[in-house]
Amino acid sequence: MAPFLKEKGYRKKGNTFFINPDKNYGIINFQKSQDSNKDETKSTINFGIYSDFLGKVVDFDYDNSEVQDVWACQWQVRIGDFMPNQPDFWWRIKTDDNLSGIISNISDNIQNIILPEIDKRLTDDDLMNSLIKGDFTWSTSVDKFKYLTTFLKAKKDYDSLNEVVEKFMQEPDGKKYYNIVKEHLEEINYSK
Repeated sequence: MAPFLKEKGYRKKGNTFFINPDKNYGIINFQKSQDSNKDETKSTINFGIYSDFLGKVVDFDYDNSEVQDVWACQWQVRIGDFMPNQPDFWWRIKTDDNLSGIISNISDNIQNIILPEIDKRLTDDDLMNSLIKGDFTWSTSVDKFKYLTTFLKAKKDYDSLNEVVEKFMQEPDGKKYYNIVKEHLEEINYSK
């Protein structure tokens, strides 16, 4: 897959390919299953967006000198999330399989699903809109709250910020994680 992704502007680090046209990273990670053996390899693709701005504000171990891995991405998913009835899709590759057909299938999924989904969220504005739409499937409700309130505060959209804070504080997770939420709001200098 390296030549295909390099042609699209991605660089390689281990099993991960990344693009960072500005400060944010689009990341594609090929994960090999622990269930793989000498006769069969199981692989899937994880991908995501890492926002440099959110990293500075929200991540306790922020380091912009390193390429972030997919697990540090604020928005992250697995290819199975976009496949019908396949929430955890893995390619099973056997030693006697036709690799050209598998490579073609993987390339099609990258071209038609992964690259467009990354492109839809690569800027902070697009990432914020994705949060508002509610398509942050792998993030916790507290993480989503932190990301959205951080973006809204930076944009000085105080009406939306107040609305998000009030709504979340009435929800079960807002009450359950009150101390974490309160600490985050203090970190972003939120006051109503």
